[in-house]
Amino acid sequence: MRLVKATAADDQKVTDHFKDTTLPGSIDISYQRIGSFFDHYRLQSDDFVTYLLINDQDQIEAMASLIFRKALVEGEVQTIGFATDLRVSTSRGAILSWSQHFLPVLEEEKAKRNCRYIFSVVAQSQKQAYNAFVRPRSMKRRLPRYYLFRRFQIVSLHGLLPWRPRPLPSILVKRAQESDREALYAYILKKKSLRPLTFSLSLESIHQNLERWKDLHLENFLLAKDKDNNILGCTGIWSPSQTQRVYSHGYSPEALTLKEGLHLLSFLGMGKRLPPVSQPLEFCYLTHLFAENPDIFYSLLYTAYKSTTKNEFLVYTHFDHYWLSLPPRGFLSSSMPGGFYCVLSPDQPVPDFLKPMHLHEPPDFELALW
Repeated sequence: MRLVKATAADDQKVTDHFKDTTLPGSIDISYQRIGSFFDHYRLQSDDFVTYLLINDQDQIEAMASLIFRKALVEGEVQTIGFATDLRVSTSRGAILSWSQHFLPVLEEEKAKRNCRYIFSVVAQSQKQAYNAFVRPRSMKRRLPRYYLFRRFQIVSLHGLLPWRPRPLPSILVKRAQESDREALYAYILKKKSLRPLTFSLSLESIHQNLERWKDLHLENFLLAKDKDNNILGCTGIWSPSQTQRVYSHGYSPEALTLKEGLHLLSFLGMGKRLPPVSQPLEFCYLTHLFAENPDIFYSLLYTAYKSTTKNEFLVYTHFDHYWLSLPPRGFLSSSMPGGFYCVLSPDQPVPDFLKPMHLHEPPDFELALW
């Protein structure tokens, strides 16, 4: 097997492999990129690289991409990397070969950019990726070490229950307008500056990051305000359909029960239907989701849910021990566990920000960009 760096000439080959790789879970899914495979990375940065592990038959056995951005970590602005789209075939040879090849290219790409830290996300249902990257192994082998930064849940909001509470009338939630732009950017900067890892370095960086984000416009944001017009919370509602689609390929018994229940509830206007097998999932991400208290959080989710189309459900990230973002009781929800990891070299010391800190703010992580 050989490791190669993907180029524009590999676009279709990588796109086809990506689409044909099914990720197991309560719902087995696959991703189909729209347009160029690499357009999804450009939502974050122009500095990215994709590596492919090719077998003797010129077939892709494994792949991963590294995206590099400026971020504030440990009070210092530095270049950090994200390892994403980790795909490894089930063969033992592919898992072993990929593990051996991954560290040299990781070190090479980090050295080019004076990058100290690489982060990654691995869902617990991705067994192949979990075994290849995260699973404990002999410390004698020089392999990248995955250190857990924070556990999280991918929360999906599928329905509103009939006994749900009404949002507090004192909390006004409405679409953002041009006159709200500066106040919204200032609020996002204030909230993200509390995070141990953040990409929002200034008001200008927030503007640039949102300009990159295809089809996420000012009018896609909901703002929660008090009677004095102060922002108390916000979220952006974004559909990924212009850069990638997610297809269902099978339902576990639990997920099938949920699917059938939502089908019945949809006739009562209380649930969003899940699609048949081989059809795309219809959903929107809640991005830049911030609130000052649980009542405001509920009001934002309630209004966002009411604004979606008939079969669109909502998806957002809840980090463990961050109680504010727990799914409210009024919603019918499901969740999938995952881990946010820092990838360190074998000889690299563990930084302080990886040490356990109960109730600490979660990292600045937008699931929609993964």
